[in-house]
Amino acid sequence: MKKLFLLRHGEAPLIKGLSDFDRTLNKRGTEECLYLNKYFQNNPVPELILCSNAIRTKQTAEIVLNNLSDETNLIFKQELYNSSINNLISIIEDVNDYIDSLMIIGHNPSITLLAEILSPLNKSSFPGISDYEITAKLVVLNLYTNNWFPLTNHQTSILDLVFHTTY
Repeated sequence: MKKLFLLRHGEAPLIKGLSDFDRTLNKRGTEECLYLNKYFQNNPVPELILCSNAIRTKQTAEIVLNNLSDETNLIFKQELYNSSINNLISIIEDVNDYIDSLMIIGHNPSITLLAEILSPLNKSSFPGISDYEITAKLVVLNLYTNNWFPLTNHQTSILDLVFHTTY
């Protein structure tokens, strides 16, 4: 079985004169990420984390993973910034099968769209899974397979949906 964690970055407002790539987390975004850090203090951290190299996703990773396992392999990937859904799926399918738990830290719409695509029929039991406005939203899925490829052909179940309760 594989476990896939899909995490959208924390809140990072648009600021005039600042490129989208260079946007930073605001106070609320930082608080959202601290909330997720508490989740990982009580739950296993994924073996491999692939993170967009945009500033806000790097900050999200830093806060969420702060003071957790030193054995986590964190890789920043330019391809995750503004990634299409097909590109995101390809990135995941390229992960070596010896990795059993993987986290993607990225951007909408791809992160939420992939969660919708991979969610089983009971996603209505998880309010918020299809909400594109929620920042620092973590969707944890079990994939009933031993292979990442093909990603969309496996039975899945939602294990967790975690986000700060200010929504």
